[in-house]
Amino acid sequence: MRPEDIEKAQRVAAKSREERLQSDLFTLKKINAAFDVYKVALRNAKSSTDCVAEQLANTNALLDKYVTILAKSEKVTRLLLDEQWEGAEADEAQIEREIREEEERLRKEEEERELTAQRERERLEREEEERKAKVERERLDREKQESVRSGSRGGGVRGVRGTRASMRGMRGSTSSHVRSTSTTSRSTPPSASSSIPTRRTGSTSTSRGSSRVSTVRK
Repeated sequence: MRPEDIEKAQRVAAKSREERLQSDLFTLKKINAAFDVYKVALRNAKSSTDCVAEQLANTNALLDKYVTILAKSEKVTRLLLDEQWEGAEADEAQIEREIREEEERLRKEEEERELTAQRERERLEREEEERKAKVERERLDREKQESVRSGSRGGGVRGVRGTRASMRGMRGSTSSHVRSTSTTSRSTPPSASSSIPTRRTGSTSTSRGSSRVSTVRK
């Protein structure tokens, strides 16, 4: 391929590219213009909407005033048509009387609340005093029981020690009595008249000693 053909092809490609770019640019300009028009239309619509909102607010205010006027005129009409209406002074007196009654009711309610609160405080104080008294009684009862236990424990120990000592003394006296009785019976010569009583005496004393020993052991 010759250089002239290559250059000619490049020029044609550049020209076609330039034309496409110009076409795209023209299209973008048209789109921007359309968006500008749309933006202006939105601004106008916003201003129109603000105007409508302001008009609605004014209309609501006028309607509120009109409703108030109607309510007052209706009230005045009822008063004028009421045969028992005694005039504005009677109405003022009635209003003052109602105000006083309301104040009196509020005052009584406040007094009742204060009285209820005072009763509740007194009840709590009584419960606290009763609780303290109960705790004190329980403490005194525990101290009494502990003192009684300690006293009975000390007396029981002393009684056991005394019983043991007395048992030992009885055992010693019984054994010595038995030994002395056996010694006497051995040293005394046997005779026809005194042998049987001596044996009875020894056996009797021995049985008594054994009975004493068994009693002490029990």
